[in-house]
Amino acid sequence: MKKIILISAIFIAVSGICFAEEGNEKIKPNSRAGGTLGIQIPDAEFNLGYGGSLFFHHTLSYSVFLSLNVGYNRYSHSLFLSEQKIAEAIVTEIPITFGINTFLTRNLFVGIEAGLFSQKGNSYDFIDANGQLRARFNLAKSTDFVVVPVVGVFIPLSNSISLIGNVKLQLAFDDGIESITGVNLGIAYSIP
Repeated sequence: MKKIILISAIFIAVSGICFAEEGNEKIKPNSRAGGTLGIQIPDAEFNLGYGGSLFFHHTLSYSVFLSLNVGYNRYSHSLFLSEQKIAEAIVTEIPITFGINTFLTRNLFVGIEAGLFSQKGNSYDFIDANGQLRARFNLAKSTDFVVVPVVGVFIPLSNSISLIGNVKLQLAFDDGIESITGVNLGIAYSIP
């Protein structure tokens, strides 16, 4: 899993550098709106998931923009007993973040976001034929504070449409720190 994240981050960074034009010219300062889809890699014993987000970017200058993001992540947890799968628990999350980003090159940007992270899961009890509780999975609804470092590329396809790719590490703070790495790709539309 960590190799996938590393390879994706390197790919995004190299893509941004390769598509960068010479000089210090940055992306035209227009606000943008769009969406991304991607794979979500949760920590611990959870399975690979999927997710997406809608975003709005307000450009402050040629190199700095603010971001507002509303996302959705979904992944599962397989519950096993004696190497036999007995249940599948589904977890859904909705992160809502506000951030500030800066371009390092014409296309490569980094940023930091902060906000709320709402998580909801279902509960499963496995009771054997004798009525004995053999396994339990329980995930209650919770809302936590989240911090999200971002590395991404922004590649203009036309005057109004751009390709955006990013790697986000969502760090949710509850009793401990829960992390989810998202590798996302999407489209941004310029708003004049």
